[in-house]
Amino acid sequence: MLFFLTCSVAAQSEPRDHLIIGLYENPPKVYRDQTQRPAGLFVELIEAIARDQGWTLDYHDCEWSACLDALETGAIDLMPDVAATDDRRGRFAFHQVPVTQAWSQLYRPAHLDLLTLDDLRGLRISVLRDSVQQSWFKSRPELGVDLVPVASMLEGFIAIESGDADAAATNNFFGARFASTYGLAEAAITFDQQSLHFAAPLTAAPDLLTTIDSTLLEWKAQRDSPFFKALERALVPEPVVTMPHWVAPLTIALLLIVGLLVGFSAVLRWRVKVRTHALEHSRQQLEHVLDSSTAVLYQACSDTLKPFWVSPNVSRLFRLAPADVCAEGLWEMQILEDDRSKRRRVANELIATGQVAIDYRIVDGAGKVRHLRDEMRTLALDDGRTEVIGTWSDLTSDYEQREQISYLTSHDRLTHLANRTFLREHLNTALGHAKVGDRGGMVLLIDLDRFGAINETMGMAIGDQLLAALARRIMAKVAPTDLVARSGNDEFCILMGASDSADMNARLCQGLLETIAAPIQLDSHQLSVTASIGLACFPAHGETASEVMAAAELALQQARKDGGNAWTGYQPEMGTVTSERMYLEQDLNKALDEDQFLLFFQPKYALDESRLIGFESLIRWQHPQRGLIMPGTFIPFAEQTGQIRKIDLWVLNESCRQLAQWRDAGLDMPRLSVNLSASEFRSEALAQTIGAVIDKFTISPDRLELEITETTLMEAPDQAATVMVDLAKLGVHLSMDDFGTGYSNLAQLLALPLNQLKIDQSLLANIHNSTQKQSVLRAIIALARALDMELVAEGIETPSQLKFLRESGCPLGQGYLLGRPMSSAQAKRLLRKRRPSGM
Repeated sequence: MLFFLTCSVAAQSEPRDHLIIGLYENPPKVYRDQTQRPAGLFVELIEAIARDQGWTLDYHDCEWSACLDALETGAIDLMPDVAATDDRRGRFAFHQVPVTQAWSQLYRPAHLDLLTLDDLRGLRISVLRDSVQQSWFKSRPELGVDLVPVASMLEGFIAIESGDADAAATNNFFGARFASTYGLAEAAITFDQQSLHFAAPLTAAPDLLTTIDSTLLEWKAQRDSPFFKALERALVPEPVVTMPHWVAPLTIALLLIVGLLVGFSAVLRWRVKVRTHALEHSRQQLEHVLDSSTAVLYQACSDTLKPFWVSPNVSRLFRLAPADVCAEGLWEMQILEDDRSKRRRVANELIATGQVAIDYRIVDGAGKVRHLRDEMRTLALDDGRTEVIGTWSDLTSDYEQREQISYLTSHDRLTHLANRTFLREHLNTALGHAKVGDRGGMVLLIDLDRFGAINETMGMAIGDQLLAALARRIMAKVAPTDLVARSGNDEFCILMGASDSADMNARLCQGLLETIAAPIQLDSHQLSVTASIGLACFPAHGETASEVMAAAELALQQARKDGGNAWTGYQPEMGTVTSERMYLEQDLNKALDEDQFLLFFQPKYALDESRLIGFESLIRWQHPQRGLIMPGTFIPFAEQTGQIRKIDLWVLNESCRQLAQWRDAGLDMPRLSVNLSASEFRSEALAQTIGAVIDKFTISPDRLELEITETTLMEAPDQAATVMVDLAKLGVHLSMDDFGTGYSNLAQLLALPLNQLKIDQSLLANIHNSTQKQSVLRAIIALARALDMELVAEGIETPSQLKFLRESGCPLGQGYLLGRPMSSAQAKRLLRKRRPSGM
C-alpha cells in the first residue's frame, strides 16, 4: 500500500542594491510628468536616497491595487506613498519616520452642499480601489453611501463629470492640485488622517527601511535638504493658465459704470472675502489635523524640556489630558524609570545640534506600556528666548511587530520550541562561556523511533498533534533555564548545564524516555511512541557547535543501533568517525580544483527487446590517498558544506560534453540521465543554467534526462513543480528516482511534468520471498502505465528478478545483471553493439 504526503519550505529575502519601485498615478506625490519621467514628492526622495546609497532604481508601472499585490508577493521592492494602517502593517513592512501626513477629503460639484456626514446618505461616492478611503467607508455602513471603486483618483473626478458618481473622496494632496480643473470644490468633510510611508514586503532586508529612516531624520533637521525642497515643489499648485471668460467684460463694464476707483474697491473687497474664507477653512483643517494626527505636537521649555502646550489628540492616543501632561513633573513620571535618564541627557545635545530624536517607553493613562519616539527641535523667538517644539509618535505596534517577527524566525510554529538556528546561537554562546572558565554543558539529541509509521497510518494531522504534545512533555521535564528546540522533523534537542555525575545523566535520560513513552490520547486514538537519545558534553566532546552536535549525533546513531527506546553517551572511539568526516570535508574543497572527479556510465535497457536505450551518469571521487570513493560517502558532506552546487554543475557539464563527443563520433546518441541534488530543485535559476549548458555543447535537449528523488520532490512539491515546469519547456526529460521509498501525493504526481518513474532497488530485493513486494511492484507498473510514464526498475541483479519484471510488464531496467557502471571508453564500445551480456 502507498501513502502520500506533502511538505512546504520557506524562503527568505536578501538585501539588494537594485530596487524595483512601484509607480502609480497619484500626483503630486507619485506620477509620470509630461516627458514620462517618474516625478513627485516620494520619487524625488527615493532617488535622492538612492544617489547617496549607490542604489539603482527601476520603476514598475501599475494601478494602485495591482501595485499592492505586487508588493505583497515581492515582485517589487518598494512602493511609495502608502498609508501605514493596522491592516497594511500585517501585509507590509514600513519604516518608522513618516514622510508626511495626509488626510482624506471629500470633493463635491458646485451645486451640492455637503456639510456633515449625514448629508452623504444615499450618495454615490467614488473611491480609489483598495485605498484607505474605501476601507474607511466600508467600516461605516451606517453612513448609507454607495461606493464607486475606480482604478485611479483622476477617474474618481471623471466619474462625477460623467454622472457616474455624486462626490469623490481622495487624499488632500491630489484634490488640492486637480479638483478645480473638474469644477469641484472641497466639502466641509475630512476624515482618516494617516502617516504616509514607503512600504516594502515583509521579507525585505531590515537595512533598507533603516536607511530610509536615518536619511529622513537627517533631512528633516536641515531646512535646505532634499526633503524640504521636494515637499515645497509638491505643495505649490500648478499655475492657472486660463482666465475665466467673464473677467474681462465685467472689468470693462465696471470701469465704464463706476470708474476705476469703484472697480478697484470691489475687486479688493472680493479678494479680502476669498482670503478670509480660505483662512477660516485652513484654520478648520489645522484643527482637524491636530485632533486626528497620529503624532502629538508639543511645545516645551528649552532648559527643562517640560511641556507647556500639547495638542488635544494626546487624549485619544495616550489617554492623558493635555492639562495633566503640562502639569509640573507629570510627563516625567509617565516615562519608565529606566528610560528617564535618556530624555535628560539630550538637553545639552539639543542645544548643540538644534534637533534630536530619541525612543523611550511611557505608561499611558490606561496603564499600558507604550514605545514612543520623541523628536525635538529648538525654535528661536523674536525676543531672544529659545523654546522646543516636538512630536511624540507611538511606535508600539512597530515594536510588537518586530518582536513577533523575531519570535517567528527563531521558533518552530508547530511546537513553539526554539528552532535549529536559535539552538545553534545559544550553543555557540554556551561554548564561549565554557572557554573562559565557566562550567560546561550538555546536548541531548532526541529522535522519535519509527515516527514515520504514525504519519503513514494516522495521517500528518495526528502526527503534528503528537509532536506538539511530546514537546510539552519534554518542556515539563527540564528546568526553566534549559533550552528545548525542535532540531528536525521528528527530532528534539535539549541544551542544558553540565550534571554532577554519570548517574544523574542516566536518571535524566531514562526519565525522558519514560515520559515520552507514556501513552497519549489524541481524539479517539491512544498512541505510544518511543525515542532514542544521544548525549554529548562540552567542552569535553567538542569545542565548536559542529563538533558537539556531531558527537551527539554519533551517540544517537548508536542508541538507534541498540534498537531504540535507549540512550547512549558519546564515547571517544566514536570520534574517529567524526575525524574521518572532517578530513574528507577538507579534501573535498580541492577535489574540483585538482580534477579528482570521474564520470561512470551505467546502461539502461528495454527489457522486452534487449535494446540499449541510454545511460545514467554516476560520479566517483578518485582520491589521491584513499583511492576510489563512492558518492554515498562524500555527497552528504558536499550538501552540508554547500559544495554540492559546484559538483552538480561539473556533472552536468561533463555529461553534456560526453553526449556531444558520442554524437561527433557518429554514434546514435543515447539519452543520458543526470542526478541533481535537492538544493538544485529549490533554485529558480536551474532552468536557465541547464539551457546554457545545452546551448554550450549544442546537444538536443531530449537527450538529457534529469533525475530527482521522490523524497526531495515531496519535501517541497510546489517549489519543485515551478522549477520542473520551466525545465519541461526546455525539452529535457524529467524522472522521479527511488520511487516507492517515499510517500508521494498522487494529485501532485499528476500535476508534475514527469516523463519517467524509477523503481527503487529495495523493492526488488528478495522479490520471490515477498508476495507483498510483488503486489506493490505490479501496482507501480500499472500506475505508470495509467499515467503514460516510462518506468525503469533499478538494481536488477538476478535472472529471477529480470524474469519477474518481464512477466509483470515492466518496460525498462538497469542493474549489475545488465551492465555495471563503466568508463566512457567502455560505454562507447557498448554503443556500437547495443546488447547486454546478461540478457
